[in-house]
Amino acid sequence: RAEQLESEVVETRSELHHELARRKTAERMLAAAQCSAKVSAASAEAAAAKEVEAANRQLAEKEEAHEHARAALLAQLAQANEREAANRADNAAAMEALKQR
Repeated sequence: RAEQLESEVVETRSELHHELARRKTAERMLAAAQCSAKVSAASAEAAAAKEVEAANRQLAEKEEAHEHARAALLAQLAQANEREAANRADNAAAMEALKQR
């Protein structure tokens, strides 16, 4: 009977060692998967940050182009206003000349 119990103890100990090894392997696999997930998440975050950076740069370029176009239009408007004022002055002078005849 003692031999049978000793044999069962040895067998149980062996099973426990086997289960412990399986558990440690599973824990290592889980840690590796978590690490891989963190790396993947960091990589995705970095890619998204680059996309945001590119979009911000493109937006800034478009805003700058818009400001240049706006400034050019304002300059054209100012020139048109100056021409209109000069034409009015010319017309007023012509009317005055006609009145004096």
